[in-house]
Amino acid sequence: MAGAHGNEALGRELLLLLMQFLCQEYKAGNKRILRLIQNTRLHFLPSVNPDGYEKAAELGSELGGWSLGRWTSDGIDINNNFPDLNTLLWESEDRPRNLRRVPNNHIPIPDWYQYQNATVAIETRALITWMEKIPFVLGGNLQGGELVVSYPFDMVRSPWKTQEYTGTPDDHNALR
Repeated sequence: MAGAHGNEALGRELLLLLMQFLCQEYKAGNKRILRLIQNTRLHFLPSVNPDGYEKAAELGSELGGWSLGRWTSDGIDINNNFPDLNTLLWESEDRPRNLRRVPNNHIPIPDWYQYQNATVAIETRALITWMEKIPFVLGGNLQGGELVVSYPFDMVRSPWKTQEYTGTPDDHNALR
């Protein structure tokens, strides 16, 4: 997926180019691409925030400033609008040993997050619904302007720190 910040066109364009490349190579009979497409379910979402993209494209970021189109039409930053699942795991660490068990995958979305009056963008709700209907193993979010890798459970535990190692529940698998 790309375009969570509507004014970041780079990720959107790269994803569209990847889609075009895969189609061209599939039609050309590229064996690696044929195998990939025939054996893998692929989903692409080039514009998570189409309203923001349209706003930035209309006026141009050089006229509207760096934030033009970054947020949804409702003023929400989709990139930071997903539920905080870190806290569920951290709270379980503070419980007595026999109550510590929390699943480290398929953690349910908290009930309060799904209330109609919660500050959740309709785009975020649509993404969550999509992920729940079609569970996938690997996902990516292409962004422009930063050299950064974001991953689930990438929040800092201490609110006064800006950087802190935050291990995931499956670090032992990922960091071999």
